[in-house]
Amino acid sequence: MKDSPITSTGSGFLPLAVLALVAWRAVPGLVEAWRTDVYSRGGLVAAVIWMIPALYRIRGDQGRGTGFQWMLLALAFGVAGAVSSLWVFDHLSLAAAIGAIARPRRWQLAWAPAALSWLPAAGWFVSRVLKGGVAGWERPLVAAAGVCVFFLAGHRKPLMP
Repeated sequence: MKDSPITSTGSGFLPLAVLALVAWRAVPGLVEAWRTDVYSRGGLVAAVIWMIPALYRIRGDQGRGTGFQWMLLALAFGVAGAVSSLWVFDHLSLAAAIGAIARPRRWQLAWAPAALSWLPAAGWFVSRVLKGGVAGWERPLVAAAGVCVFFLAGHRKPLMP
C-alpha cells in the first residue's frame, strides 16, 4: 500500500514548508531569550546539538518514521502560539517541526524530550524549582544525551555482543 502524497513525508516539500512557517514565528523569540535571559545560557549550543538528527535525515538517510504526526503537532502548537501569544507554544512548534524532519522511530522518541534543553521556558522553570537556576553548561549535555539516544536506538543490531 502506497502512502498518499499528503501523509508521506519522504523527502518532500511539506515538512520543510511547515518548518519555515513555524521558524518564522519562533526564531525571533528564541534569539532574544538566548541573547538576554540569564536562565537560557547554553540554549543556542543545545539547540544546534539537538538538531543533529534532523540534519542527518536531510543529508540523505531516508528512514521511515512519524513525520506526518509531527507536522500536525507543529501546526497545532503554532496555532496555540498565535492565539495565546505565548512564545513557549511557538518554540514547541519549532521542536515538533524539526521532529517531522528527523522522523524518529519508536525507540528513538526519547530524543524528543531533550528539546527541553534549549527551550527558554525550561530555563525559567528550572530557575524557580532550583532557586536560582543552573550554570548553563548542562543544557548542551542534555541535548547531546538525546542525540546519543536517537542514534543508538536507531541501530538494528545490538552494540554489545
